[in-house]
Amino acid sequence: MTSPNITRARCIVPITRAPIHDGGIVTRGEDILAVDTWKQIRATYQGNYCDLGDQVLLPGLVNAHCNLEYSSMAQVIPPPKNFTQWIQSMVHEKKGMTETDYANSWMTGYQDLAKTGTTTVADMISQPQALFDNLPLEGSEVIPFFECIHLQGNPFDHSTLDMTETFLARAEETMGVKAGIAPHAPFTTTPILWEKLRERQALSSCRYSMHLAESRDEFDLFQHGNGPLHEWLKEMHHLPCWGDSASPVKTMATAGVLRPGMLLVHANKLTSDDIGILATSKVSIVHCPRSHLYFGHPPFPYHALARQGINIALGTDSLASMRCTEVPLQLNLFQEMRHMLDTYQDLSPDMVLRMGTLHGAKALNRGSTSGSLEPGKQADWISLPWQGSHGTLMEHIIFSKKPPGQVVIKGHPIAMESN
Repeated sequence: MTSPNITRARCIVPITRAPIHDGGIVTRGEDILAVDTWKQIRATYQGNYCDLGDQVLLPGLVNAHCNLEYSSMAQVIPPPKNFTQWIQSMVHEKKGMTETDYANSWMTGYQDLAKTGTTTVADMISQPQALFDNLPLEGSEVIPFFECIHLQGNPFDHSTLDMTETFLARAEETMGVKAGIAPHAPFTTTPILWEKLRERQALSSCRYSMHLAESRDEFDLFQHGNGPLHEWLKEMHHLPCWGDSASPVKTMATAGVLRPGMLLVHANKLTSDDIGILATSKVSIVHCPRSHLYFGHPPFPYHALARQGINIALGTDSLASMRCTEVPLQLNLFQEMRHMLDTYQDLSPDMVLRMGTLHGAKALNRGSTSGSLEPGKQADWISLPWQGSHGTLMEHIIFSKKPPGQVVIKGHPIAMESN
């Protein structure tokens, strides 16, 4: 049996317990064996020692919603007048992209992730070949969600489900992960699509992610039957047909779409009844603060959702929906956490860090393996320089201007660019 690797740091932040000053972590292969004070670790374990010095060690970040394939679109589309205008611009831009463009764009975003501390990412994929063309991967662990779209008025193509099933099997075979399905949004899916997904055992048992209640345009389409999105879809003869007028959340609940463990992304425009429905449905919500800022969406109802015990995680969304408020503009979950703290100043840095680690792992059904540093979990961790006082630790982590000094994924150090 190989000797364990024993790493010492000025401080270790396990997430599920108080920070350990002068701490140590013991790993063997992909697994964590122990996390404790250095005195206790040194007395108990022998192995390959490494002292990080003035560093704080914490779990790798978990990005619960990302669109890597749109990374080449950074700053291509200026902040729009409304959400519908942005969708129209995206449709136009995507028409000019080749398969190679998607693959290169995907890798551009992927390379941002590990160097900014993300060790696990849920990636929404409309062009699966962009992912497969970049295998094997050396960096963040990717959990792919394959996008499904069916517009009202179009014939239903059963081969779409065949291809989705093929992609799921290929992801598991080549990447060793159980991929999910991303029926895009209520206005880009139909009752028949959801019915067909439920009919196939290989697809119905998957984890699902969906954009829901993202914008005023979507809310007005479903609740009031008007607004820019309504007019655009009507003009194209693709108005969704879900029955009586209701909020997007209530519409999906009535249709039997919502299920325990589902990831619902954005959830910006909600009624009080919607929040109760989401709590009862036992879903997770993924909030993307910088995308939210770019669109000027209605305020994200964090406190109302949290009071209901709903798991709230963080995501980056894509570089196509971000303003350049930081240089360089990149997929960076630390920047999402900073925006969260700036917006909700009554939130503690501890809670926001949980949203970027353990809450994301729970949303992806990986709470038993990722998101915190505990014996038996996967050895995913990052380190940041730290010489400050104990009281400023969590805030320092989130607002650190230094990139991670080390990134370890499944026990393997990832090569980092010189800082």
